[in-house]
Amino acid sequence: ADHVAQQARNAELLLTVSNDTWFGRSIGPHQHLQMARLRALENGRHLLRATSNGVTAIIDSQGHVTARAPQFEQASLTGEVTPMQGLTPFTRTGSGPAWILAA
Repeated sequence: ADHVAQQARNAELLLTVSNDTWFGRSIGPHQHLQMARLRALENGRHLLRATSNGVTAIIDSQGHVTARAPQFEQASLTGEVTPMQGLTPFTRTGSGPAWILAA
C-alpha cells in the first residue's frame, strides 16, 4: 500500500497488469481485485486492471468497479476514466499514522 501511495503522488491514474492464471478457479484473482479496489480508494485514482484470466476491470476513484470483463473468456473492455490530481490523506502519509496508533 505504501509503495503504491508513493508512486500515486505523481500519477493521474493507476494501472495493474497481472498474470493471475496460475490461481485457477480459486478466490485468489478475486482477492487481487479487492486489493486493487482498495488501492484506488486509498489514493483517489481510477485504476485499470488487466489480467490474463479475465479479472480485468476499470475501478473508479471511490473503489467501485465500473466495468469488468468476464472471467476465463477472451474479451475487450472499454470504459471511461478521469485523470485525477491532488493527494488523499493516505497518499500523503501512507501507513505511518496507523502504525503509530497501533503502537
